[in-house]
Amino acid sequence: MLLYPLRYGQTLFSAVGFIGTILGISGVVRDLPKVIEDQSVDGLMAGFYVAFDTTFLGLLVAALLGISLVLLGSKPCPPEIGADGNQESLSALQS
Repeated sequence: MLLYPLRYGQTLFSAVGFIGTILGISGVVRDLPKVIEDQSVDGLMAGFYVAFDTTFLGLLVAALLGISLVLLGSKPCPPEIGADGNQESLSALQS
């Protein structure tokens, strides 16, 4: 039961990495007209840094949490609840 927060953390960090990717790429697209006018790629690089750094960090932390869950012997779902959250479906699978 104590390992469930790690599961949520794993999902949370994956989501934060994905959101950072979207924000970084959005910044690149937003600054594209300015880059074309100024012929400078500094604005583009900042957006790419945000996109790649957040993706890398989010996936790295999620992977480390996943490895921690495996090493700590986490189970896929609580034993009293089926995969769909229904007690009856678990009982049907066990019989």
